[in-house]
Amino acid sequence: RDSARFWIDLPIGKNGQKEKVMIEYYALRDKEGNYLGCLESSQNISGIQKLEGEKRLVD
Repeated sequence: RDSARFWIDLPIGKNGQKEKVMIEYYALRDKEGNYLGCLESSQNISGIQKLEGEKRLVD
């Protein structure tokens, strides 16, 4: 597998309030496709989940 994505609720908000965190892993490979390691990315997505409507770059 070259990537994995999952999300969990973590008590990182005010007063230990749980917020949704998305964690992603990506395999890093050389030009020949040999595995070198992985890159991990973590992001609080609670605000993203609350988005409504549209927000365009020119707004």
